[in-house]
Amino acid sequence: MTVDEVVEKVMLERTRVKEMMHPYEVANLFVMGCSHHSKHLNGGDMTREVG
Repeated sequence: MTVDEVVEKVMLERTRVKEMMHPYEVANLFVMGCSHHSKHLNGGDMTREVG
């Protein structure tokens, strides 16, 4: 199995967005999640807006 097949068939199989996040996007979620703006986060999906 190639690396691309592992990503597509294993890592992204059950996700809504079929692409990996960039490191800066993970960092943005972490910073936001640790801020006072996260008091209403309840574990639901966090999706990014494409635009």
